[in-house]
Amino acid sequence: MSPPALRLPLSAGARWTILALLLVLAGVLGYPPWRLAALEKEALSPDPAVSRAAVYAMSSFGSPAAVDGLCHAFRESGDAETRELARTFILLQTRMLPSYGPPRRPPPHLEPTFELEGRFLLLLDGNIEQGLRATLEAFLAARMRLPVESEASPLSFTGLPRIDGGATNAETMLDLTAQHVRGEHGRLLLVTDRELARPGRAWVAGVGHGFGAAAVVSTAGLERGAAGGDAAVASRRLFRAALQALGHTLLHTDQNCRRPGCAMFRVERVEDLDGLGDDYCPVCHTLAEAELKHLQPPGH
Repeated sequence: MSPPALRLPLSAGARWTILALLLVLAGVLGYPPWRLAALEKEALSPDPAVSRAAVYAMSSFGSPAAVDGLCHAFRESGDAETRELARTFILLQTRMLPSYGPPRRPPPHLEPTFELEGRFLLLLDGNIEQGLRATLEAFLAARMRLPVESEASPLSFTGLPRIDGGATNAETMLDLTAQHVRGEHGRLLLVTDRELARPGRAWVAGVGHGFGAAAVVSTAGLERGAAGGDAAVASRRLFRAALQALGHTLLHTDQNCRRPGCAMFRVERVEDLDGLGDDYCPVCHTLAEAELKHLQPPGH
């Protein structure tokens, strides 16, 4: 006679908990820390095949440590395709989908044409208060490390479509501005006093796209909700809006970062700008700095 089978009096909830712990343990054993460290070294191999294979392997980890490893490969690899793979996987791991392909509509370079090689151009549309302008110029010069030039915008935005008969369509304004831009080794920021919106969104602080060198921000309503219409609050909100709009062009993504406090975090209301940081999170910072280095004029 065989002995009776051992039965543990476990509830259904306890069994599910044990199963979950076993799955977590299997994941940990499948991707030990030493393996990730080894892949980080392989990603810097002078052999492109080895470095690219290591980046592909790191992309399967799905952990913050793996994202750090991909950032390291992006910064340090000597192979351009390895760096591009790392950049793509960083965006995918952080759920900021990369922008693929050319701009939606190749700009025909209408007159007047703005040459952007090695410089940052600030175009002022409408009545931009002098204090806001000066603060933004200083901020952009320090953060973007490009020579900043500002001038009144010669472009006409009369007759642009409006969202629900109210605010100007920011997408159309950006498309029109981009048609006057030549060159990608620089950036153009149009600062307007018009209220902006996008289809499905009654208000936006600005707009930029993953492909393109131009972005648009608005000064309209930036003092909303600030005590006494505080000018310092408006200035801070403006350069955070600029940092985000330009960030899309630097990171080559139309998506927003999911890390609270990052300058690329999603903004729904003007007050949300107060919750953004004055710079990008470490991951977004890595991608932005690489692009800014690429934009620097020779000898700068």
